Amino acid sequence: MANFKSQLTVWVLPLAVVGGIVCLTLWAATPSISTQPLPADQAAGDDETITATAGRIDATLDAQWTDAELTPADPADELEVLRRLSLALHGTVPSLEEIRSFEADDNPDRLDHWVSAMLDDNRFHDYFAQRLSRVFVGYEEGQFLVFRRDRFNEWLAERLADNVPYDELVHSLIASTGVWTGEPEVNFVTMAFANGDFDENKLATRTVRAFLGQSMDCAQCHNHPFSHWKQSEFEAIAACYGQVQLSLAGLHDNRHAGYVVQDMNTLEDREVAPAVPFAPEAWPGDGTPRERLAEWVTHPSNLRFHRATANRIWGLLFGRPYYQLAAVDDLPDPGDPEYADETRVLDILAEDFRDHDCDLRRLIRVIASTRAFRMSS
Repeated sequence: MANFKSQLTVWVLPLAVVGGIVCLTLWAATPSISTQPLPADQAAGDDETITATAGRIDATLDAQWTDAELTPADPADELEVLRRLSLALHGTVPSLEEIRSFEADDNPDRLDHWVSAMLDDNRFHDYFAQRLSRVFVGYEEGQFLVFRRDRFNEWLAERLADNVPYDELVHSLIASTGVWTGEPEVNFVTMAFANGDFDENKLATRTVRAFLGQSMDCAQCHNHPFSHWKQSEFEAIAACYGQVQLSLAGLHDNRHAGYVVQDMNTLEDREVAPAVPFAPEAWPGDGTPRERLAEWVTHPSNLRFHRATANRIWGLLFGRPYYQLAAVDDLPDPGDPEYADETRVLDILAEDFRDHDCDLRRLIRVIASTRAFRMSS
């Protein structure tokens, strides 16, 4: 029996190793990205409007370069653009098999097809979920009892895979209730809990920065010295989170609770009512303060939301945002004539994003279709 076991080990183990190597080789040789043509309705419909929007951006940049007497760089080799796309969307360079498949693709608009295929790939869902997670909840680990980053990232990846409209995704982050493990989107709010204390100011800051692309941090303690933000406006946004509470049922809103601050002049407590600093027409009259805030942030008339998204996605594709004064989330107000030329491209992207149901994949395809993205420098 011992001799039989010895012979079995001698023969079976090497065969198992060889079999494993063969399987891994076959797996590595299989293209990860499907290069099948897009559906006819998408190819004829979406592609046409995407090309038109990208053309408007190209024309705007051309005019700006001409005025500045700048000569744009030459177009990049398509294989270089493919590598750029793979790094931006998947966080890795293309595999050898993908490079061979791309080189064998003689479709005249093969880059457009490959961008769409990359957006359908699970690597995009997982990688972009990680990147957006850093925007939504930062880098901190949070309090383990009420915060689950892994569940939050999984939820984001699932939403990206289903191509859920971005405004719906953001609305869920701000307004949802439940247990952080069963309703992972509430981790956006529970991230602000620490040792039983809830930081409304932290969420107010993150909401405005992440979703509106503007910084009003200084207004937490005093009126902003360089901008129009007032401390009362910051407090009113923070008050939208003033009813948040935790229980055995998870995160919920206590309608009898409120947001109380200490008045810096009288040193007495005062309650602050939820409100917003601009676009009052987008502020609904019904719902919990968080539900109303979510409606206001994502409202079609709130162009700050769409411009902030366009600027951030541009940054994730290019390595730096289109407009960056101090940070990606420090945009000027829409319609400010002083910055009209500097933000015209963002306005084009924002309007297209809003008019096409806040489709994040479309926004990426538009940016990736511009001549600016496909230049050698």
